[in-house]
Amino acid sequence: MKKNILTKNYFLILGGLLLVFCLFPYTAKAADSTNLPQSNEIVYDCNKNLTADEVDKRFTDISTKYVENEALSKEDAEFVVRYSDKEEPAAKPLLKGVNFYKGTSSKSFNKSKTSMGVKVTFSGKISSHLNALSIGDQWYSGKTTAKINSGSSKVKKIKTVISQNTYGLVGGSGTYVGLVHKSSLSSTTSKKGATTNYLDQKKKYSALLVSYSYTTTYVEVSTTSGTFNLYGI
Repeated sequence: MKKNILTKNYFLILGGLLLVFCLFPYTAKAADSTNLPQSNEIVYDCNKNLTADEVDKRFTDISTKYVENEALSKEDAEFVVRYSDKEEPAAKPLLKGVNFYKGTSSKSFNKSKTSMGVKVTFSGKISSHLNALSIGDQWYSGKTTAKINSGSSKVKKIKTVISQNTYGLVGGSGTYVGLVHKSSLSSTTSKKGATTNYLDQKKKYSALLVSYSYTTTYVEVSTTSGTFNLYGI
């Protein structure tokens, strides 16, 4: 029985790879038929030496700039490839060169910020799972805590957000990376003097031929003096 299951899985993966090769031919001579980077170095100046805040803003801009299943410009494709989530070491590429993965990326964080007389600590873990050969085996999740350490009398609302952008191969000619999914999870504590907000959620979604993702999280604190954000990732 075990041998039959292994044989079935082998042919499933082989069939998926053959489908990829048929739908998206990729050769060294087809540089004009792809927006994938052709060099291991970052070519475009707009993608060099970016800070964490600049990376997050760029991903946000890209998510609003394109509709789903639209190919990215070469500059934006290079950015996505270089700055997307990196899978854990156990995850191996299913197709060398295009970087299709089956695996999970997880990030833990613990950060604090003081603004407008309020100090907040934001901690937790977010994860993102991709499976290039299974359209329904995609998900992301988070378990986070936002805690007001001081200045709670000024707090009106605490909101936590986890956002996910997923990129995959799109188009019927050549090999192009495009945005294939975007969504978010959120949790809100809305009351004067709020001191904590928890988020513990998971979202499953469907996308075909996924190759890259970017998952981020932040807490938004609304006070009597205004609003400020603290990014965990």
